[in-house]
Amino acid sequence: MTLLAGAFLLGLTCLAVPLWLHRLKERAPPEATVSSLMLMREADEPVRSRRVLAHRVLLALRLAMLAALTLAFAQPALEWTGGLTERIDAPTNVVVLDASLSMRSEGTWEASLDVASDLVRSDDGRILLAGDRLIAVADLADAEAGWSRLDFAGLASRIEAALGAWPTPPAGWRVHLVSDFQAAAVPARFNALVEGLAWPMQLHAVGDDASNWAVAAEVGQVGDSIEAVVASYAPTARETVVTLYRSDDEFRRATVTVPAGARASATFDVPPAPREPVAWRAAIDGADALAADDVFHLVQLPREDRRVGVVTVDAASPALRFLKAALDAGGFATRVVASEADWAGDMDCVVLLDPGALPPSLARRVERYAAQGGGVLTIVGPRTQRSGTLPLGGEVQANVFDVDRRVLANDASHPLAGGGWDGVAVSRVLGLPSGAVETILALVPTATDQFGTGMAPLLVERRTGMGRTLVLLTALDRDWSSLVLRPAFVAFAANVVDYLSGASPAAGRAGEPLAVGTGRVQLFDANGERVFTLDALDETGAGGVLRVREPGHYTVRTPGKQGALAVNVDARESDLRRIDAALLERWRDAALRRETAPVASAPRADGPAPVEQFPLAPWLLALGVLLLIAESVGSNVGPRPWPWRTA
Repeated sequence: MTLLAGAFLLGLTCLAVPLWLHRLKERAPPEATVSSLMLMREADEPVRSRRVLAHRVLLALRLAMLAALTLAFAQPALEWTGGLTERIDAPTNVVVLDASLSMRSEGTWEASLDVASDLVRSDDGRILLAGDRLIAVADLADAEAGWSRLDFAGLASRIEAALGAWPTPPAGWRVHLVSDFQAAAVPARFNALVEGLAWPMQLHAVGDDASNWAVAAEVGQVGDSIEAVVASYAPTARETVVTLYRSDDEFRRATVTVPAGARASATFDVPPAPREPVAWRAAIDGADALAADDVFHLVQLPREDRRVGVVTVDAASPALRFLKAALDAGGFATRVVASEADWAGDMDCVVLLDPGALPPSLARRVERYAAQGGGVLTIVGPRTQRSGTLPLGGEVQANVFDVDRRVLANDASHPLAGGGWDGVAVSRVLGLPSGAVETILALVPTATDQFGTGMAPLLVERRTGMGRTLVLLTALDRDWSSLVLRPAFVAFAANVVDYLSGASPAAGRAGEPLAVGTGRVQLFDANGERVFTLDALDETGAGGVLRVREPGHYTVRTPGKQGALAVNVDARESDLRRIDAALLERWRDAALRRETAPVASAPRADGPAPVEQFPLAPWLLALGVLLLIAESVGSNVGPRPWPWRTA
C-alpha cells in the first residue's frame, strides 16, 4: 500500500483534542473542609459507571471518524504489479462458424447455431463465417451455411489477420471454432492447424458421420459422350438412378450400383454441340445426408470454340498424346506446330511442350507472340532439362526428391490454383533461379517425408511484354509425377486455355476465383436474372477475378463476348467423415496452450511491468460519514433506566 498525499497524516495529531477533553470530564470534584457534618443532609451518591462507558464509546467513535477523514485526505492506495483487469475481465469471444458445404448436412448447421448462441454475448461477441473466405456478420440471424470448401490449413493465420482489423479488447480474444471437422479438410502437416494464431482457441465439434452419395467432379465430356461418376461415402452399397438433363428437359436415364466407399459411372451418348454452348445437368435420386452434391452441372462447348497451338519437336511423344487427350476432352481444337511453317495466326494460346532448344525462327515467333499479348504455357521435360534453358528466357536445373511431394496452392486466389491438385504427387521438377516470377503452385513435403524442408515451385507465372507466360516445372510423364493419371490434368488443361486466351471460363467451383478477360463483367443465372454482389467481382489490374457463390448454370457477359459457365460444389465436401478423435484432441490441446501466457490488452515495449493502483480514499470517506452519524445519534440519546430495575 502507498500514500499519495502522506503529509495529511499530520492531521492525526488532532486526535489529541478529544482525548484531552475527555480527560477534563473525568477529573475528581474538589474537596472542601467543614467544621461538622451534623448539619448536612444525607444523600445517595449516583452511579457513574454507565455514563463512563457511554463517554468512552463516544470517544472511540470520534477518534475513528477523525482518523478515517485524515487517512482519506492522505489518499492511500493498494499497489500490485501487472494488470488486475487482465485477470478479472474475461476475454472477448470470437465465434468462427464453419460455413462450408458439409455444414449443410442434416441437422449440423442448426446444432452449430445453438453452440454459437451460447458463446456470443450481444455486447461484445464477434462472429466470423469461414468458407473460401472469412466474412464477419453482425448477428447470428444473418449467418448462413455456404457452398464452398473450408480448408483447415492456414485457417489460424486467416483468423489472426481478421482479428488484426478490430481493436483489441482489454482482456484479449478467445477464439471458438464451431465445425463438423471434416477429415478431408485436415492438412498433412499438423503444424498447419495451429501456426499463426496468437490467441487461445477452443474447438466445438457438431454433427456426426453420415452416409452420403454424390455426383463426383470427374463428370465431363469425352468425345461425343458424357460420363457421370457417382461416388459413395457410405459403408453399404447402393443402387441409384442417374438422370441426364439437357437444360431443364430430361435427356436419358441409367441405373448404376455403387459399391461401398467406391465409385461407379454412367456414360451417355450426346450429339455434338451446335454453334452455341449446351447446358447439361447430371443428378442422382435417393435421400442422403447432403442434397447439394447430388447434381453436377456441365457446359458442352462447340468443338471449334478455341484453338490451341502445341509447339513440339517430337510429334510421337507420349506427352503430346496426354496433352491432346486433355484438350479434346475440353472441346478445344489442337494444332501441332513443329516448325515455323506450321504457325497459324488465329491461335488463342500456345503450349510449348518440352521445347528444349527451339529452332531460332520458331523461337522468335513465340517471343513475338508473347510480347504482343499472347498467352504461352511452357511444360518442361527431358529435352528442357538437357538444354538447361527456356525459350522465353531463364535457366533451369534438375531437382529430384527422394519421396513424392504434394501440391500446395501458394496463391490460393489465382484462378489456376483450384482443380483438385490434392491427389497429385510429384517426384521430379526443374528449378528456376530466383527472379521476377509468381509462384502459383508449390511442392511441400508429405507426412512421410520427415526430412523435407522448404517449398519448390511447380507452376509459376511471369509477364513477357503484354502477354502472360506460365511454366509448369514437371513433365507430362508418369516417372515425373502422377498428374497425367489424375482428373486434375483435364481440369488444368481447360483452365489454362481459359486463362491464357482471356476467354470466360466454362467451369468452376463455388467460391473459387475464376479469371475473366476484363474487370467489366455481368453474370446472369439460369433464369436470366443478373447476379450482382459487391464481393462477386474483384477487379485486379488489367484483368478480373470472378467468384460465384452458388452452383448452377450462368451466363458471363464481357464487352463483345458472351460465354456459358457451369459452377459446381467441391467434391471433397461430400465426404462427411469426421477427423480422428485422437487428432482432434491433440489439436484442441495445442490450441489452448496459447492461454498459458498472460493476455495483454496491447503490445508494450520491453521494461518493468506497469504498477496498478486501487484508491481507498472514497471508502474511507464513506466510513467517516457513517461514524459521524453514529456519534451524533449516540451523543443525543438521554439517560435511560436499566431494563431490569423496578420502580
